[in-house]
Amino acid sequence: MTAKIMLILLGLGAVAMGLLAQRQQRIDAAYELTRIHSRCDEIRTSLWDVRCAIAEEISQLRPPVMPEITSENKHVVQHQRADQGGDNGG
Repeated sequence: MTAKIMLILLGLGAVAMGLLAQRQQRIDAAYELTRIHSRCDEIRTSLWDVRCAIAEEISQLRPPVMPEITSENKHVVQHQRADQGGDNGG
């Protein structure tokens, strides 16, 4: 009779240990998920900061200065449209 009780107590102890191990795994997974979400938020924040810095740099840029067109450097090439005939067979 005592052997049966000891066997039952050992079985219950093993089941309890298994349940505790499973509970600890769930807690660890929840912690890891929370840590990953926090890291994603940090990355999003730093990405936003970089985007703002890029926008500031772009807004501070001046448009390029176009060189003045003089008769010495004036090289205008006129193109004929494709629907106006010419060598395109139209």
